[in-house]
Formats: sequence, C-alpha cells, structure tokens
Amino acid sequence: ELRLQKLTAYGIGEIEIGQGYQVKIYNAESIEICGQYQLPEENPIYLSAGWNMIGYLRIDPAEISAVLADISNTNNLIIAKDYIGNAYLPDWDFNGIGNMYPGRGYQLKILANDVIHFLPNNQDY
Repeated sequence: ELRLQKLTAYGIGEIEIGQGYQVKIYNAESIEICGQYQLPEENPIYLSAGWNMIGYLRIDPAEISAVLADISNTNNLIIAKDYIGNAYLPDWDFNGIGNMYPGRGYQLKILANDVIHFLPNNQDY
C-alpha cells in the first residue's frame, strides 16, 4: 500500500482541491489519500483554456451533462473524458460517460477560461 504522507508531490507542488491527478505505477497498488472532506459548493474549480484535469467533489454520482451544463450551454466545452477514455461530446449530444463519480478524475477541453460550480450534496442535478 502506497500512502502519501504530505499533500505535496515532487514536481507537482501542493495538491489542489478539485484538481485531478494521474499516477503511473508498474504494479497494482492501493493509494490512500487522507484529509478533510471539502464541500463542493465551497470549492469552485477554475479552468484554463485548453485541457484541464478535474476531480468530482460531490458524494453522489450525477450525470455529466447536468454537472457541466453551464459550460456546455455557452458552447465552451469541446470534450470531456473519463479515466478510461469514454467521452462526453456536447456538440454531438453524445454522452459515453454517463455519471460523474466521487474519487474519479475527468479531463475537460474548453475554449476559454471558465469555472465549475458544483451543487451542494443535498441538492440534485
């Protein structure tokens, strides 16, 4: 089992709330990241034009098209991908991802800087 003792990784700097990270390993491992839960409504995710990697901060799954509706409705979202390469393509009305899940990362390609505002856990999309 691999445990991260600090929230600082070499070459990355401090781990940021709401950002997604990739770990390359040679053998199957378990990774435990400990910390205090951060409320989704208190942690907007700031996106830069181009590719971004984000984490899903809510406790319950929600359909990606609903979660990213604000970005999609302004035609800013080009594509979203999950960890295995499934895609959500709003311009084509194609959702190959389905729901976003806690603990998983997602890659988003957008045209211009934007912000994701998650709903609180006690509200549904």
